[in-house]
Amino acid sequence: MLKKKARAKEARVDTPVEELNQKETLMHYNAVLIEDQNSKFRLVLERMDVLTTEVRENSRDMKALRTSHDESNMRLSNLELVFRGLKDDILDMERRICSKINRITERCEKHDCRLTALEANQ
Repeated sequence: MLKKKARAKEARVDTPVEELNQKETLMHYNAVLIEDQNSKFRLVLERMDVLTTEVRENSRDMKALRTSHDESNMRLSNLELVFRGLKDDILDMERRICSKINRITERCEKHDCRLTALEANQ
């Protein structure tokens, strides 16, 4: 006569469903649900880990962009200072040129007067 394999006193997760009584079936069902929830929870934790890594990388990228932005702002400020200096130099040259043109115009007018006087005398 073949003996049936003796069953352990308590059912475990790997105990075949056919060998479970009603109470053990409910416990087995709950264990399966818990294992399913644990599996889903592990997936959520893994995804959170990936997202955390991505956030850290994005944070580093943002810091690099801020640094680059700050450097660009400093360069722009330096260019503005240079352009202001150039503008002041151009205005100064314009004043000097206008002054020279005025002096030349005065001389020309004096020469015109002399030429007119000389022509009148001849």
